[in-house]
Amino acid sequence: KGLRYKKQGLAMLKEIHEDKPHFDVASELSYLGKSYLFIGDLQQGLQYKKQSLAMFQAIHKDQPHFNVATALNGVGRAYQVLNDLSAALEYKKKALETLRILKEKRYNTYIANTLDDMGDIAYSLGEYVQSAQYKKQAAEMCGANTSEE
Repeated sequence: KGLRYKKQGLAMLKEIHEDKPHFDVASELSYLGKSYLFIGDLQQGLQYKKQSLAMFQAIHKDQPHFNVATALNGVGRAYQVLNDLSAALEYKKKALETLRILKEKRYNTYIANTLDDMGDIAYSLGEYVQSAQYKKQAAEMCGANTSEE
């Protein structure tokens, strides 16, 4: 029932915004993707996550933005759940690159979490040295979050 209401809400948002890229529509697409992943409909979840990413990229005109980074992370997470670890790692790398371009200290936690996820994925791929490097960078970012500057 909840998914039906979310889909109705998405349809209304698309109508309100005349099918133009809008934050509310992109966010709803992401939430639907997360919901489908949660109930185990992994392909449907991935499709909604990809639609959300495409819309955030359109909204921000392919410029680096936090919303794009989180959408990239979301697609990476969907691939991780699908056990397509190479694709998951690629999307996580793109998210990390976007976050680093933004160069804002307030994103350090997100950078650390992304690096930590990348470490988990690399480990699952048998890339143990790379995994350790990602984990070390994540730990260093956590230290950067707590240090006084």
